[in-house]
Amino acid sequence: MKPRLGQLLTIYSLAPAHPVFRGRLDTHLTGRCVRHHRQLGAHIITATRTDHPHTLITVLDTITTDPATTSCLRTGGVCATP
Repeated sequence: MKPRLGQLLTIYSLAPAHPVFRGRLDTHLTGRCVRHHRQLGAHIITATRTDHPHTLITVLDTITTDPATTSCLRTGGVCATP
């Protein structure tokens, strides 16, 4: 299942960049990734290597400014259970 998460994030990062959406998916993708950062942490970092990483970079910025989520990124996506 984990390789599929990476593929999903790659597709998700490309969709908001498509002209038909005009940025309407950015907020949705950011919110979803932040809510599921425990499962997606390492995949988000890897998926920023796409042609259109802007939304995922926003996700990382959002996660890294929240003290409750920064430990996940420092441990490569492995988060302690609250």
